[in-house]
Amino acid sequence: MMKPFSQTTFDWMLALSLDNSRDQFLALKSQYEESVKQPFVDLLTQLSVKYGGTPKVFRPNRDVRFSKDKRPYKTNVSGYLEDAGSTYYLDLSVEGLMAATGYYQMGKDQLVRYRSALTSEGGDELGDELREIIAKSGATGEGLKTVPRGVPKDHRNADLLRFTSLTASFVLPVERVLDSNLIAFATEVWDRSESLNRWLNTHVGPSTEAW
Repeated sequence: MMKPFSQTTFDWMLALSLDNSRDQFLALKSQYEESVKQPFVDLLTQLSVKYGGTPKVFRPNRDVRFSKDKRPYKTNVSGYLEDAGSTYYLDLSVEGLMAATGYYQMGKDQLVRYRSALTSEGGDELGDELREIIAKSGATGEGLKTVPRGVPKDHRNADLLRFTSLTASFVLPVERVLDSNLIAFATEVWDRSESLNRWLNTHVGPSTEAW
């Protein structure tokens, strides 16, 4: 059973949350590298054996340009498997370990394809298929309060057409992170949502827009 994290991992998160300054971050940098970032990369690397892709960890610096919250550093660590064919995402915080998959904040080109699939000929059947997948995978959708412009409010797939994100995510509580098989946890979450990724990859596909 893989145990990549330790109490030191969460001690770093707590210390930085109490003093989120550059001096504190630099003082704790070796702790971050050894007990937070490296074991997180190791976890993703082991998962990549099954799912493919390259482990990518997001930088600890926060983008504060348009945020009222000016704290410079994140107190969590998150990352994903790049070029794995589907989105496989992990986030570790004082709340626990979250494993997620699906399409988060679809690009404009993705939304065009998503909505086209649900409004074109055969869209009713695709909508029924997607609802069944959502129910089985525990996925949730987020986005618009109403249907997109130009779509009748009584459209059969109105509930689905509001979504701009469609993801499945589950959290392993923090008190279980240190004594659980994290590979098995992430694998269970991602495999449970395989049908969701298959539907999205088939009818939507990755965004080709430049960031």
